[in-house]
Amino acid sequence: MSTSNFYVYVHSRLNTGEPFYIGKGRADRCINESNRNKHWKHIVAKDCGFLTSFLAQELDEEFAVLAEIEAIDAYRRRGIQLVN
Repeated sequence: MSTSNFYVYVHSRLNTGEPFYIGKGRADRCINESNRNKHWKHIVAKDCGFLTSFLAQELDEEFAVLAEIEAIDAYRRRGIQLVN
């Protein structure tokens, strides 16, 4: 099994395309709706879904964690409100 099977992803609102969540995962985590916080669930319910895009792929887990932290920080410094 490859150790470089992690990615960092963004969930955006269906109606505006505005990012609202950044995460790291592997396999189907980016499309999985379980184990999400109430704010994430509220946005997805209101918009009837979400868009997924990738910031980075083929990462090892340690680098994916660091990339996720940096991406969250960068988005927040640009004034984008995230539900992370």
